[in-house]
Amino acid sequence: MVIMTITIIAMVNLPPVALALIVVLRLCR
Repeated sequence: MVIMTITIIAMVNLPPVALALIVVLRLCR
């Protein structure tokens, strides 16, 4: 999935960004 790929890239680049994306995804669901 594109979201998973973006999350992985974010984790490699900036962990805080990945955490933010995960939180947003959880809030959306």
